[in-house]
Amino acid sequence: MEEEEVLTLRPLFEETLVEPTNQLELDFGPGLFFRLAQRPEQFIRLEPAELSKSPTECTRRTGCMAWDASVVLAGILANVSNVSNVANVANVAGSGGDFDGAAFWRRLAAAGGGGGVIELGAGETGLVGLMAAKLLQCHCYLTDLPDVVPHLQHNIDSNIADIADSADADLSPGRPGSFVRATAYQWGESTALPRPSGLILAADCLYDTENVEPFVDALLELSGPSTECLVAFDTALNRWGAYDAFLAHAQEHWRVETLPWEVQLKGFRKNEVKVYWLSREPQRFDQKGPSVKALVPGKEATVGRSLCDPTFGKAGIVYSPERIAESWEDFLDALGFLRSSPIRQHVRQLFSREDLEEQLQGLFDALSGGQPALDKGSFLNFSSKIRGQVHVLLDMKTKIALLPPTVEDSQWIQQSFDAVFPPEAPLDRNAFPGVAKLVLLRRVVRTLIEYVGIEELKGGMAAPLVVDIAVELQTGQPFHLGTVAPSSAPSRSGERLDLIAE
Repeated sequence: MEEEEVLTLRPLFEETLVEPTNQLELDFGPGLFFRLAQRPEQFIRLEPAELSKSPTECTRRTGCMAWDASVVLAGILANVSNVSNVANVANVAGSGGDFDGAAFWRRLAAAGGGGGVIELGAGETGLVGLMAAKLLQCHCYLTDLPDVVPHLQHNIDSNIADIADSADADLSPGRPGSFVRATAYQWGESTALPRPSGLILAADCLYDTENVEPFVDALLELSGPSTECLVAFDTALNRWGAYDAFLAHAQEHWRVETLPWEVQLKGFRKNEVKVYWLSREPQRFDQKGPSVKALVPGKEATVGRSLCDPTFGKAGIVYSPERIAESWEDFLDALGFLRSSPIRQHVRQLFSREDLEEQLQGLFDALSGGQPALDKGSFLNFSSKIRGQVHVLLDMKTKIALLPPTVEDSQWIQQSFDAVFPPEAPLDRNAFPGVAKLVLLRRVVRTLIEYVGIEELKGGMAAPLVVDIAVELQTGQPFHLGTVAPSSAPSRSGERLDLIAE
């Protein structure tokens, strides 16, 4: 019953990093084991919360347990701390040398060591703040509403008792004693918390737009010119109104960057969790906007390579080369497809298949002719050779052919391909599968929008759809992908295909 209640906030069928159990054990590596008490049975509030301005918080006690964004953010801290303490290792393990974890950690450690750490919306587990306390050995204040504090203090006492006795603890005059403290704090209200804080952390603590302004006010109240902030959201919870409002407010006061997915600790990764780095320090940014130099050495030029979708540009769809593997997610986000929708879950499962990855790499080999990267001619060949059809399951009379590439798509390849995929960041065998998934998905979605309509498509399909795609080249094995997309809503999408066939 408790798990069913928690699922009223989580999307159905979602794979999670934590479970609604009374005791949660997480091992992030040597010296970073946590045993956290949770109270999932308290998730449904019997009485409305008096202090929260959030409709979700008034009926759900979200702070009674850990959520995935907190696990991901704690893992990031452990990951970058670990690589900074290993001799001759400059990059986060598994990132392919892209992320300078040591430099990033030095920034966070200097901020936390100088001004202490504050976690906002720590919940009863306080996982992110506990991780920072173990790693930084400094003043840490874990904050939440008054009714949360006693349970939060219990988890502090159970997990951080060794800090004062640690041989590595820094008790120099600059840090007159390390401690971790649970503190009641209502966002935006006056507080006795020391400020400015050096490092502010927050994970999965915004669910409704009503709390965005108080949350940003709290960040402003507690921060100074040198404060670093890390804010994480699990977008699988589909609170896009709150996420978008936060980013709009945050960008008025800070430089905001999204941490690359590779910085997440292996075993504690989740694609839907986005972690934003807020800072006021100007040296990380050039005159044209955010610079990823501090995060991704050697990829400074990618800032100017963001791609506006040539066909769907009016919908505001922009792709980032740093997120090429997730670009299909950005495409569906911009069109308004819910992340929890059955069709989206189906696409996610389909695109995560290892055999599909191998097929796409085989397609790259056939297109490239043995070259290490595709040029615009090879990519045009790929785009023009896509064939396929869509029809309602067991009803061939509804069959419609995939649309050909648009004029805008072909013009973009001719005019912009070399700028988006320059010699220092080519469309190679590793990058191609992510691009190919986007191209194939766009073609199917554009076809269905043409014949069914986008609102009908987003509303769901009344009948399962068979999608059959092929790329047939003169050399190499032909690429073929067939799948059955599930029905998802009692809409007229299937009926519309029937009418088209008639």
